[in-house]
Amino acid sequence: MAHRLARRLLMSTRSSFVGYGLQSLLLAEVVPGDYLWPWVAAMVFGETVNGSLARLLQRSVNQPSRRTRYSVLLLFGLSFTGIVWGSAVLLPGVRESLNVLMLQETILAVIGVMSIQNLSFLPGCLAVFAVGMATPTLWASLVVHSIPPALGFGAIALVVVGQVYGWMTRKLVLESIDAHILNEQVTASLQSSNQALLEALQALDRLASVDHLTQCLNRRAMVREIEREYARCQRQHTTFGLIMLDLDHFKAINDQFGHAAGDTVLMSTASALRRQLRPTDLLARWGGEEFLCLLSQVDDEALLQKAESMRSLIEVTATQVAGKAVCVTISLGVVLARSCDRSIEELIDAADRALYMAKTGGRNRVCAAAGTLPGTDREPGRLAAPDGSTAR
Repeated sequence: MAHRLARRLLMSTRSSFVGYGLQSLLLAEVVPGDYLWPWVAAMVFGETVNGSLARLLQRSVNQPSRRTRYSVLLLFGLSFTGIVWGSAVLLPGVRESLNVLMLQETILAVIGVMSIQNLSFLPGCLAVFAVGMATPTLWASLVVHSIPPALGFGAIALVVVGQVYGWMTRKLVLESIDAHILNEQVTASLQSSNQALLEALQALDRLASVDHLTQCLNRRAMVREIEREYARCQRQHTTFGLIMLDLDHFKAINDQFGHAAGDTVLMSTASALRRQLRPTDLLARWGGEEFLCLLSQVDDEALLQKAESMRSLIEVTATQVAGKAVCVTISLGVVLARSCDRSIEELIDAADRALYMAKTGGRNRVCAAAGTLPGTDREPGRLAAPDGSTAR
């Protein structure tokens, strides 16, 4: 509430400079300068003090003791400003002309109405300003009788009506503020709940897409990624490659060292394979000890180079199992998709057949599906490695 009052006071202070600036121009023709300019100076002083207190009040929202002190000082400042505003009717040249006097009283009435919106937030602010502004009129009309008594009674009526209207306005504004705060809280709560739900769904999607042992994609997620790459291949007429690989003699590791050791070898192999891939490439555990790599935008040479580098890396990578260094080899089957001339199922099946050729051809080697890479039709199951030697 104090924060909103401070904002209103700052707005009121800025508009007041314009208001009494115009008023001083109107009075300059009828009020001697010796009286007018001190009145203007008092207005500048009062509004400047109130504006400064409003800023201090705005900055001390979370400091109750300072907020209370600034609020009390603000009551005195508003009372002073109200008296200065009202004293315009006492200036020489104003009370002598009924037209000028009525114009000033009208201006004061407008200021009083405008103050209801700006000062009704904090109890006492509106009252001290309204009473201060009415005091010179009451004194001049009902005490020294220098202006018509009707203006004094009008000032009293304006103060009373202003306080009643201010109380009602404050009540409505407070209800509006409470409703706004409640809406903001509900909106923030909904946004927080939506964010939490989104994060939970993303976490569930990650869990549903990742193999818990190797932290590679699982088979379902890889199929989804291949479908996306296949669609892009159709649109842009690009190529992509699949590398199907399998750990050689993996059953022997499970039989000799146990399934826990086999899991360790799988994790180590997956970690080593990931180091060989680009950020745009994907690796999935296809099933058991079998993995599938998806390489986007590759040609036949790059695909062969990648497969051979993966084979040679795993061959020299040892995994510590029960205090022993266990080395494994892998067999790989590759297939290159050119302008998506075959279906996804046919491509995966071709990679699987190439892997089978690598396994039956002696293992620890790279083979390509017939008809997918240059030169593979002549001798299926054996490929020329990038350095010109025969891939094992």
